Amino acid sequence: MISCKVFENTSTESDSTSKAWVVSILAGSDTANSGNGTGTTAQFNYPYGMAVDSSGNFYVADTNNHRIRKITPAG
Repeated sequence: MISCKVFENTSTESDSTSKAWVVSILAGSDTANSGNGTGTTAQFNYPYGMAVDSSGNFYVADTNNHRIRKITPAG
């Protein structure tokens, strides 16, 4: 699962619409499967919906595995 965030470009170029992307892997790998694990050892199969609770837990709808996955702040 990948997280992306857009930042405004702070350069002085004439193209003011330029954006910079920061990409981070929160959990999972590039292999679709249903394996449990922490960080990049976790495996998802078509992660789709996401939510965060007040404790910082991250929930992912692992669509093709028909389950909701929980990622804690510890991983």
